[in-house]
Amino acid sequence: MSSPKTRRRGRKWPNCRWMAIVAACGLWGSALAGPRMTFYATIHDFGDIWDVDTLPCEFGFVNTGDEPLRIEKVHPGCGCTTTTLEKMTYAPGESGTIDAAFKPNATGSLAKTITVLSNDATAPTTTLYLRANVTPFVHTSPRVAKVPTMM
Repeated sequence: MSSPKTRRRGRKWPNCRWMAIVAACGLWGSALAGPRMTFYATIHDFGDIWDVDTLPCEFGFVNTGDEPLRIEKVHPGCGCTTTTLEKMTYAPGESGTIDAAFKPNATGSLAKTITVLSNDATAPTTTLYLRANVTPFVHTSPRVAKVPTMM
């Protein structure tokens, strides 16, 4: 005959395992609930470009959730980047594209951002990155010349 301690411990472990399995299933199911904005890529590297170029790029995404995705705002980090979005609401499984145009206003290694705000409960804010190594089209030395005024 087993002791009361063994019986109690024998009953306790199966209950804990079942509770862990039920909790894990509940967490897994809730992770998929609601809208989910999943980007194919969040970084676009233009490489070496001239400072006179205006370059387009696309950030593709899909709503991998089970509810409609609403994009609240797409905000470029500076005036050298413009964005367009076809529509603001995407059904579950529907894909979309954020089109961006980058016109560098400086030279050297640049990193610019685009902030996307949505109703995605797990990641309501997503940051997209534009990178480029910008070379001046015309080199002048000095960069600024002072011209005297005539009276």
